Amino acid sequence: MISISRHDARNCGLCVTLRLCVKLRSRQAQGLTDWLIELNPNNSYAFLNLARIYIKENEVEKACAAMETGMKLGFTKDYGPELESMRTQYCK
Repeated sequence: MISISRHDARNCGLCVTLRLCVKLRSRQAQGLTDWLIELNPNNSYAFLNLARIYIKENEVEKACAAMETGMKLGFTKDYGPELESMRTQYCK
């Protein structure tokens, strides 16, 4: 088991790890993403990962809500248009 301190989780965001988890084990990735959001509710990148998880689980409405939150938190300014593109593709 990997131990992650609150400090490490806030600073690194675990972006690569979460991307791998999203591909392999959605439920575990969702738990980790929820924990990262709890640690830092302004982590727009965590909402991208949450949206990916919901899409994989075919929960499109939840994915769209996660995308909207991530965009409101400044994802586009910080990381680019990926959430906007996903929203265009999946949300009505």
